[in-house]
Amino acid sequence: MFPTVDTPNHDGDTNPNHDAPLFRVGQTSQEPTALPASPDHASGHAVVAPMLSAPPDPATLPRGRVQAYVAFTTDDKRITVGVDTWCEVSVIDPSVVDPAWRRVPITDLHVFGIGGLVPDHFVGAAEVPLRHRWMAPVRYHTMAIGPTPPDTAKCLLGKWDQNDLGMVYVSSMGCDRVLYTSLQLVVELDDVDAVNERLSRPPYSVAALCSGCNLAVCAFLDLGYSIRRWLSVESTQMCRDVSTRILPTIEHYPSNDVLNIGAAITSSKFDVSINSPPCQPFSGCNPDAKGWADPRSMPMRQGAAVNDKLKLVNPLLQTFEEQVRPAQHLLKPPHDVLAD
Repeated sequence: MFPTVDTPNHDGDTNPNHDAPLFRVGQTSQEPTALPASPDHASGHAVVAPMLSAPPDPATLPRGRVQAYVAFTTDDKRITVGVDTWCEVSVIDPSVVDPAWRRVPITDLHVFGIGGLVPDHFVGAAEVPLRHRWMAPVRYHTMAIGPTPPDTAKCLLGKWDQNDLGMVYVSSMGCDRVLYTSLQLVVELDDVDAVNERLSRPPYSVAALCSGCNLAVCAFLDLGYSIRRWLSVESTQMCRDVSTRILPTIEHYPSNDVLNIGAAITSSKFDVSINSPPCQPFSGCNPDAKGWADPRSMPMRQGAAVNDKLKLVNPLLQTFEEQVRPAQHLLKPPHDVLAD
């Protein structure tokens, strides 16, 4: 027997089913097997769940998921952007306005919302250059200058700009994003508290092994983290050139070879280590994949060895290992790659 949740008779009638528990403790709720009952004709009101019919305690209410993302303005300054579907004009907080931006005079533009009419809320407008993701093209938005809600987004993107960007909002499996079709851009959204918390963190030092074009830089910055140092080890010159274009301050390790790494890396303190070794020895797309028997698997082993040394310098090191799902034949003897 599972214990049940006892609830009082909130609706005052004599039908105990109206006040039955929503579900039993330790048991998942079940979908109804029949259509909902018609309104309770005796009392003249619809049957409601008892837990919802009682006045809620504000302290127990879940926080709303007000969402935002990180964009970039002049000199790569970061700014929190919220998509405001209940506002026509875009608004930017005075605290983040660059004096160099072109100012635009506005007249008779007042705020009218839940709090009523707020005259003189805005102090003019500005042409704001925004890159809605790292390395995205600059888009200029005319934004009214006025205070935004505290501890939220410093920039509220209104309907006019949303329409201009061809915005489409997508929500799936708890992953919310906006598509700016005119920019061919997908932007991930997150709770504004989480975005602002990441923006407030001190900068990170990152060691990236077999780093390719270092596209992880874009993800890192789009999330709101900042970079103190990014050291890259990559053998392909074209990839190194792209990496420098993405992050001009990137450091390329002189050997450009993950199999030839010395104390310049292993004795340094890093906060994050990323290893993206070749996938061919393990890929299911390669029917002849040999796993650890393939010499191209050596960078993966070497990356793990480097991580072990980096953890001696910083035991709090965070590590990311990028690799494909192993081919099915590699999961069985004599390969059994996961056992290694």
